[in-house]
Amino acid sequence: MFSLEGKIALITGASQGIGETIARQLAKQGAFAVCASLASTEGDLRGVVAAIEADGGKADYVLLTCATARASGPRWRWCSSATARCTSW
Repeated sequence: MFSLEGKIALITGASQGIGETIARQLAKQGAFAVCASLASTEGDLRGVVAAIEADGGKADYVLLTCATARASGPRWRWCSSATARCTSW
């Protein structure tokens, strides 16, 4: 496989199923996995991040809603600004 070292991956629907699998695989390839999903899945997202970190990967999570641009705007800006912090996570 190829390396994703130094890359950031934003994975929506990462709290379970295919999204979780993709997040874990991207982290194994070296990407910093930003796991995203709805607020109601925060506990599951924390578990996914913990599993990635236990496997030696780097990850964090963000709660998203795409219902309106106004609601999701600040969260997308957080994802954009996270690139500066990822090396320290």
